[in-house]
Amino acid sequence: KMYWGRQYLTRDFFALLVDSSFVDNLVFLCARRRVSPGDPFSSKDVIAGTFNCVKNGVFYGRYWGALEDVKNLHFETCYWSALEFCIDHGLCRMEPGAGGGDYKWARGFDPVFVHSAHFIKHPGLRHAISQFIRY
Repeated sequence: KMYWGRQYLTRDFFALLVDSSFVDNLVFLCARRRVSPGDPFSSKDVIAGTFNCVKNGVFYGRYWGALEDVKNLHFETCYWSALEFCIDHGLCRMEPGAGGGDYKWARGFDPVFVHSAHFIKHPGLRHAISQFIRY
C-alpha cells in the first residue's frame, strides 16, 4: 500500500541496489502469515515488511509497507522486531525513521537533532523553507 508521496522502492531501484556495495548494509524484516515452525521461507507468506540500513553500529529504520491491515503489525515489524535485531547483533543505536508523534516517545524514542542533506528543487518552496528555518 502507498498512502503518501512517491513510490521510490521500484523494481529498478532494487535491481540497481543488488549490484551495489551498499547492499551489505541492508536489513529486511518481514512479517508473514502464521506458518508451522520449520516451514521453509516463502515469499507468498509475506504480508508486510521494513527496509532498513545498518552502518557504523546504527540501525536506521526507513520504509514500511503492508499488503494487509493487521492490528499492531506496524509496531511489531518496525519497532519490536527491529529492536530485537539490534540487540542480537550488538548494535549501539536504533533510529526508527522519519515521521513521529507521541507513539514514538511513549516507546522510548526521544527526538534528537540529526543532519539532513535534502535538496529542495522548487525555488519557491526552497525559499519558504529557508525562511522558516531562519525564524
